[in-house]
Amino acid sequence: MLTHCAGLALAILLSVTGLQAADDPKVLFAFDDHWLPWRSNLQLTLERPVKVAENPVMKPGSAAAVDGYGVLLYGTVLNEAGKFRMWYIAEPRPDPSVPGDPEKMRYYRPIAYAESRDGVHWEKPELGLVEFRGNTRNNLVRVEPESEPLSRPYDYVSVLRDNDDRDASRRYKMVYIAHQTECACSVAVTAISPDGLRWKMMSNRPMTEGGFESSGLVRFDGKYYISGQEIIRPPQKIYPPGVPAGRVMMVYESPDFVRWSKGAALGFWRGGEHVPAPVNRGQEAHLGAGLWNRGNVILGLYGRWYGDTIKGSNLNPLAGLKMDLGFIVSNDGVHYREPVPRFSMLVHGEEGAWDSESLLQGTAFHNTETETYIWYSHWNTSTGAPPPVQEELRYPHGWIGMAKMPRDRFGYLGRMPGKIRWNETTVVSREIVLAHRARMYLNVDGVSAEDGLAVEVLGPDDRVIGGLTEKVTAPGLKRPVPFGGGSLPVGRAFRIKVSWARQGVANPRLYAVYLE
Repeated sequence: MLTHCAGLALAILLSVTGLQAADDPKVLFAFDDHWLPWRSNLQLTLERPVKVAENPVMKPGSAAAVDGYGVLLYGTVLNEAGKFRMWYIAEPRPDPSVPGDPEKMRYYRPIAYAESRDGVHWEKPELGLVEFRGNTRNNLVRVEPESEPLSRPYDYVSVLRDNDDRDASRRYKMVYIAHQTECACSVAVTAISPDGLRWKMMSNRPMTEGGFESSGLVRFDGKYYISGQEIIRPPQKIYPPGVPAGRVMMVYESPDFVRWSKGAALGFWRGGEHVPAPVNRGQEAHLGAGLWNRGNVILGLYGRWYGDTIKGSNLNPLAGLKMDLGFIVSNDGVHYREPVPRFSMLVHGEEGAWDSESLLQGTAFHNTETETYIWYSHWNTSTGAPPPVQEELRYPHGWIGMAKMPRDRFGYLGRMPGKIRWNETTVVSREIVLAHRARMYLNVDGVSAEDGLAVEVLGPDDRVIGGLTEKVTAPGLKRPVPFGGGSLPVGRAFRIKVSWARQGVANPRLYAVYLE
């Protein structure tokens, strides 16, 4: 996964877990009620990124190309040494003039690779690794051994660069979906690579028994987690109300990327919106989530499947399906929640737009010094899966888009409108213990000398620790909190308290607190 300003942070020991955390900045997001649980007279408002004017940033290739029918960011974007690397699902256009080609393409949607310097303009390099229709002049990555049926990817590919693994041949880890003829279902397959282009399957068997469609792969607190989709049908039941739920997000765990949990945890489902309905026709969570490890919290985008929009037809039972991308968070890699229920972080476009139907999530996030980038994909649900002979379409099966927002401004805490219920307007963190010296920064807007935010560091007795109090009076994506030169405690528990004036000129917005 992408790190947030990698290399800037000092290791921080979180007293709640008792574990030594990785050398990533620790961020207390306004929407994370695990790290910022105690709130008075405040309300949370989530914000959406803006789709870039250059969209779509990637389109299918020529009709004969490996991605001639569609490019689907059922995939990953990583930034390495200033270069964006993308792994995506390429969808070939079946060629009925080639004997056997339509049948060969039926369960073949290979993994393709692209590169970019700015995240908007992408190149598809000729890798020369995989033969496609008689030549290797394409951008397909290689999965070995090619003799194994499960080496043929079919759907979502999630790639993780694992710098903590000392074995260079395992530096990159991947999970993708393949079609298994034994169960006539989709299964998750794991693979490793030294460079992200030449892959070796971990096993000739899928990582789980039975059908499971994987999505986000993440390493968190020393363990690996894979989220994905299972479809719960009668007579199977799921907790809590014991009713069929359609698509739900399940999570598997591994200590070493070899041994995986025998069972899956229920990571997330749209329980608050659930009305019993046949599979496909309800409010479901589509294909797990694309995940972003931020050190002490995981952010995710999942498909908000609106089954009630499906019109259906004999040729395409999913015709008319609409999907947005919802926003979820986790503090343990297993259990996920929506900070604001029913909120869509990215919304499908208006009728006639290139992304007017269903949006697909990728494991595709990046922070620059000033912006957050999110890549996503469009699924042309009007056509469904490509038949052996596909007519020309107004829009091919899938394109890739990009959205931006000011860095980390997913949501903010601000004064609750109306009557003040208590004496203070504040938010207070859980206890934190630093293993090393660190500095504090705020991501804040709408503050001024007349209407600033008071920041205090409290001890276990809720009293300010030795002069560690400061007023932040200027906005910024990363505004330092100097505390008059004082240092945050090391090796002892403290809490962070941020206070708003009872009455102010404006309404300061607190997006995040950073410890680095």
